[in-house]
Amino acid sequence: EFLEDLIHTKSKNSSRQIYFTVAAESEEIVDFIAKTPMNTTYKRTLHLPVSMPINELKHYIPFDEVFEKVHFMITKAAAAECSYLDDKLTTFNNRSYTHEMPSSCYQVLAQDCTEELKFMVLLRKDSKEQHHINVKIADIDIDLQQEKHNVTVHVNG
Repeated sequence: EFLEDLIHTKSKNSSRQIYFTVAAESEEIVDFIAKTPMNTTYKRTLHLPVSMPINELKHYIPFDEVFEKVHFMITKAAAAECSYLDDKLTTFNNRSYTHEMPSSCYQVLAQDCTEELKFMVLLRKDSKEQHHINVKIADIDIDLQQEKHNVTVHVNG
């Protein structure tokens, strides 16, 4: 009975339905199509404000529901990630810079840019080319050091 009501309601409202199609040209550019019973609108080469994880989607296709696709893409795009590997810094907005980090000197990798300064992530390289990370969150001080294949974590000392 519920399914009958749903099908009947859908067929009654089909004249008011909108269909969207989004085709990705790249991680930053999409083509957008909106179709109503009266009109079809095309917007080509729409530049996105964030990079969408298109390549990562290949592992998850096919999705059971379209909402899973949208949720995954928005969640992944909104996640902030930066990295520093082999003197190459990749920023939160996916820009890459080559930067030779001086030994024994902390560099700011990430920080809260508000007046409150809620967190700060610092990175330094020692004379053995090992990276040391220091995270400051309010009055908590976290040190991470790699020793062989393990990571040692010290909190407040």
